[in-house]
Amino acid sequence: MLSENNSSHRSDEELQKLTLGKLKPHNSYITLVEYDPNWPKLFEQEADRIRSILGNKTLQIEHVGSTSVPGLCAKPIIDMLLVVEDYADEPSYVPVLESAGYTLRIREPQWFEHRMFKGPDTDINLHVFSSGTPEIDRMLRFRDWLRSNESDREKYAQVKRSLAKNKWRHVQHYADAKTSIVQEIMERANANIYYQNITIIRNNMSLLNYAQIIGWKNESFDNIDGERRLCLSRSVKIHNKRKRKNHRGNISH
Repeated sequence: MLSENNSSHRSDEELQKLTLGKLKPHNSYITLVEYDPNWPKLFEQEADRIRSILGNKTLQIEHVGSTSVPGLCAKPIIDMLLVVEDYADEPSYVPVLESAGYTLRIREPQWFEHRMFKGPDTDINLHVFSSGTPEIDRMLRFRDWLRSNESDREKYAQVKRSLAKNKWRHVQHYADAKTSIVQEIMERANANIYYQNITIIRNNMSLLNYAQIIGWKNESFDNIDGERRLCLSRSVKIHNKRKRKNHRGNISH
């Protein structure tokens, strides 16, 4: 039987509008396998090939999705993130990829103008976005969080295994069914970034004090590395902003 949540899924007609070529129903379970240490090698092989094809049009290429997370079960398909200057400029990258055997299968104008290619031999999903697209940061943050957080990695695996036991008319329906758990995990990943930033500001108060002592003279920081200098600069800016705010608050009216 098909998933009980089928009524909330996108229809065949909706999915066909996003698909280049004929949409083929899956009508089966989802095959998940345990993590394979060969997956990063497959990614690197494909990444090298894409770089050689696109040259400097490849602004960034990353291994994403479940096969990029050691210890996580996954469909044995390598998800790849390709960042180009302008996804709408298809003549700059689509023909050369197609000539090398890649097939453009998905075009989603309503979702960050997402494009997705299938590979010529290795089973991949090559996701293409423009530089600056918010989804790029989200995909990388989700990957990095699962790599470092065992609890959420296991929770995500449990949901995936549970959903995979259902029959799905389309694999995209299975992907859509994971939306709530992905959002839940992303909330924790985003909160972690926030608290990391707060910690950085607190830890750099000693640098702020140092800056106050020496009068914040740029020439005095020649021996401080770039990251610490940036943190110091941010701390001083925050401090000065607070001083101006407090000063305005003390002015009598």
